[in-house]
Amino acid sequence: MNLERDLLRTLYANQWRSSGIDAVLCPVNPSVASAHGESTYWGYTSAFNALDLPGTVFPVATVSVNDTWENEPPILGSKDKEYREYYSRDGPTKYRDAPVSLQLVGRRLQEETLLCITELVERSLTEAKARNIAD
Repeated sequence: MNLERDLLRTLYANQWRSSGIDAVLCPVNPSVASAHGESTYWGYTSAFNALDLPGTVFPVATVSVNDTWENEPPILGSKDKEYREYYSRDGPTKYRDAPVSLQLVGRRLQEETLLCITELVERSLTEAKARNIAD
């Protein structure tokens, strides 16, 4: 298993290097931050853990009681149904002020570079929010 894991790490590193990727911006969770004991899916982070890639997580918004959870797409299967039960119609109330977060994943052993990239992304988001408020 270690040989397979190391091969996968090497393949990912080669692909990132040939593509010129420094970091990947992606979701950290399939929804807002989960209530304690509700999180049962780690697919958004576990692959990066297995690849031994560093990641940072940062909030980009929070759930407001004014958020609506209408116009949901059809349920796609039993797991989808299970997750939707967590985030029922009382979601905006239950998850009020919960962070909506993103993650940045960087190259192996490049933690300092990833922290700098995260700082740039967070600063850009803060400036964009300030511009929208001023408009």
